[in-house]
Amino acid sequence: MRVLAVSLAAAAALIAWTLLRARRSIIAAPSDAAAPDYDDSWSAPLLYPDVADPGVFGSLYFAVEDLVTDWQRRGEPYRVMIEAAAARHGVPGDLLMRVAYQESRFRDDIITGRTKSGAGAAGMFQFMPATARELGIDPLVPAQAADGAARYLASLRKMFGTWELALMAYNWGLGNVRKYLAGEKSPPTETRNYVAQIGADVALA
Repeated sequence: MRVLAVSLAAAAALIAWTLLRARRSIIAAPSDAAAPDYDDSWSAPLLYPDVADPGVFGSLYFAVEDLVTDWQRRGEPYRVMIEAAAARHGVPGDLLMRVAYQESRFRDDIITGRTKSGAGAAGMFQFMPATARELGIDPLVPAQAADGAARYLASLRKMFGTWELALMAYNWGLGNVRKYLAGEKSPPTETRNYVAQIGADVALA
């Protein structure tokens, strides 16, 4: 019985891993040797499990969840608000919606702040307290959080030139992206998966 259970678990992991690979990787990196560094990131992802880098099994969790979840339907109550914020700052509406899903899964306990990440990030877009103060927003007020996220994503797009790099900076920190572009460090697995999972659902051109 125990052997059967182990075999089924292994088969499930293999299937999930295959599905994850099929969703394509947007950003390739030669090595994950460097530890994740969120020195100046504007948000901290709420991860399952709640660690800085979820690794293979955490990434599988996200990939499988994305395959079975209708993220647009789940975010429908917030669509008008999010798309309005996106339009104000020149961000594609679906992109901002998908970032909100990646950060909070549109879960009420996360949006209202009842559940926070281990790093202390809160709200729909998982802003750190210092970042929220700098942006002048309350991260637990969805309209303010959406406006702040759109504003910041737009500035990152202008700074780095692509939505892929903007998303990388949103997740990993703009200082880290500068070092990546200079060839000084490689993005961690969590950041590469963050961009790949969003890019699998919305256009990043």
